[in-house]
Amino acid sequence: MSERVEWIIITFMDGTDERFNNVTVEAKEQGLLTVYFDGGIATHFNIRNIQSFRVKGER
Repeated sequence: MSERVEWIIITFMDGTDERFNNVTVEAKEQGLLTVYFDGGIATHFNIRNIQSFRVKGER
């Protein structure tokens, strides 16, 4: 299931943060969090490397 969000902030295990604006987010069964950007570009994050994440609602 994917969801369009205004923003997502991912905090990694090393304490660094990444913020992505106006993206679609999808959690996959393989232990991946995928962030889709406009134009079909995507980046994948291994759930084991993520400490926490915060999301601001749908757009």
